[in-house]
Amino acid sequence: MDCKNTKKLMLQFLDGELSAEKTSEMNEHFNVCSNCSNELNRVKQLYGLIDEEKNEFSHNPYLSSKVLNRIKDDKEQESILLKPMRYALVASLSAAAVFVGIVMGSFLSNVNSNIAQSNSDESIELLADEYFPTSSNNIYDIQIDETENNK
Repeated sequence: MDCKNTKKLMLQFLDGELSAEKTSEMNEHFNVCSNCSNELNRVKQLYGLIDEEKNEFSHNPYLSSKVLNRIKDDKEQESILLKPMRYALVASLSAAAVFVGIVMGSFLSNVNSNIAQSNSDESIELLADEYFPTSSNNIYDIQIDETENNK
């Protein structure tokens, strides 16, 4: 095995994730190559420092339950505050919708009454023109211009 492949597989070697065949190849290479052997020793030292750091901090078994209870309490306080606001919002939106409906209804009724009024005015004018024509549409009714007769 060459140095390049050895360095690629070094962490897996230390973690014990390699097959028996690869592990024996790596051990043979470390016995032959001093550079890779030194590199292995430095990585082992780093692993030791990391383990020391991990052991320095103790795990609190109650930490997760404390955090979850705190989140639950915060959500409950939020919901207590938001419920009245939701009801007020729904009530105000409903009142606004009723108000808009009333305004639109009155506007549309005024428009319809104006249309009906204009339609009745037009029908009255049509009836008046029919029964009391201002000009005759009769082709036999000839109007004579008096100014032409006087000449």
